[in-house]
Order: sequence, then structure tokens, then C-alpha cells
Amino acid sequence: MAASWKSYRDRLDLKIVTKVPDSLAIVDTLKKSSPCVIAVDCEGVSLGPTGPLTLLQIGTWTGKVYLFDIQSNKDLIKKGGLKELMESKCVLKVIHDCRNDSGALYHQFGVRIENIFDTQAADTVIKSKLSGQLPNQVPKISLDALCDEHGSTTNPLKDKIRNVYKWNAAYWSFRPLTDEMITYASYDVLGLVPVLYQALNRLLKPEWISLFKDLCVDKILTYIEPNAVKERTRIFRNKADPNFRNNWWRNSNRRHGTNGLKRLQGNSSGGMNKWHSDRKNQSK
Repeated sequence: MAASWKSYRDRLDLKIVTKVPDSLAIVDTLKKSSPCVIAVDCEGVSLGPTGPLTLLQIGTWTGKVYLFDIQSNKDLIKKGGLKELMESKCVLKVIHDCRNDSGALYHQFGVRIENIFDTQAADTVIKSKLSGQLPNQVPKISLDALCDEHGSTTNPLKDKIRNVYKWNAAYWSFRPLTDEMITYASYDVLGLVPVLYQALNRLLKPEWISLFKDLCVDKILTYIEPNAVKERTRIFRNKADPNFRNNWWRNSNRRHGTNGLKRLQGNSSGGMNKWHSDRKNQSK
């Protein structure tokens, strides 16, 4: 078994980042990449608004992985450029079910992630439209299962580390990072780009993009504006009219004024519109 871990580890084009100057240099390179699309994931101790974020992973279009060790150096977020990268409207972040990641980044570091392509949200929209179900009726799929459906890289350690974590919630706070931790964290971003992103991007029809953007915003705001998201989800759940969601947005904006929902929708539109205009080129 040990040999198999070693073989998975040795396949990785990997850099572990603990120093601010290194982080700044990597972020600068990522912002200049083409296509400007990265995979993002986070690990932590019961990760969420109050569950500490200890590791931030980024995967590139060419298969390189960066592990930013936040547990060892929290300055990587703000001084190391990760906040700027996560909030950039020019860099598309491909991520799977970003609710806990977004909640942790916002409440612990003041980072409001922007311009995302949430693969779970994309899968929900596609299956909702093809099946005639409402989005809340579509079962939420795991990243590994979604990668398997679309022929992308799966995580060879998913079941093992999930079982370890179940018995030891502090697992992602241990340092130094072990080969198992490094391999698991790396494969959680390797599957996102380019294969999974391209597959879902091709399946999303232009007329579905508005709903997809709404669901991405819901994911981001789940632990930032929870009451507003719950209200909008509750009302939409009981409405089969596809135009209702857009009407609700307009009414919500009038009721809440310039609250977080309105601000984020407005702030995100530039990045998401850029993604929409570039999606044919990125799918090639």
C-alpha cells in the first residue's frame, strides 16, 4: 500500500508554498495564464465559517498543483496575493460546491470569492433542464462521482482519507503535510480542470446560464447572507415558473436595497459575462 501512495505522489507536478514572496510570484504567474482558469479547493478542520481553513489548493490548466499551507503561514492570504486572486473578476475559479470554502475565506480572512464556475451547480442545472426537475430536486453529486461521469481524474485516496477524517477532525491541521495529505489535496484540484470544466461548459446551453449564475451566487453566499439565500431558495422551490427566479431577484433587490446579494450579483456579472463570452474558446 505504501508503494501505491508513493507512485501517486511521484506523478504530481507540485509545489508546497509557505513563504509570502513565493506566493506573490505564483499568483502573478496565475493571473497571466491563458486560459485564465484555475481549479480551487480548500481543506480545514470542520471547514466553514468557524472551522479553520488550513490548506488552499490551486490546480492549473497544464496540470501543475500549488498547495498553499495556510496553517503554517496565514499571511499567504492577504500579503501573499491569494485574496486578490480569489476576488479577481479576470481569473475564473473552477470549484466544486464552494459553500464551506467561501464561508471560511469570508469569515476568517475577509475574502469574498468572485467569478466562479461551480461544477456542482453546473451539474444541477444540466440535470434539472434535461430531466424537467427543479434544481432542488436534483441530487447533489460529489466531486469524485462527477469526475467519473465525465472521464476526468478521480481522487485515489478519497475513501481512505474520508474515513481517517471521520475519526480525527483535526487531520488537516497536522504538520508537516504527509505524502497522503499532499496526494489527496492535489487530486481534489487535478480533476476540475481542464477535463471536467470543458465537459460541463460544453453541456451548458446559453439559455441556462442565468440560472447557473444564480446558483453560483447562492453557493458563494450560503454562509455570508444565509437568511437571504434560504428565503430565495424556499420561495423558488415552490415555483415551477422558470421566470420566477429572475422576478424574485428584482423584488429582492427592491426589498433589501444594496445588500450583499445585490452587490455580489452586480460585482460578479462582469467576470461571469467574460466567462460566458470566452466559453467557446475555452471549450476547444
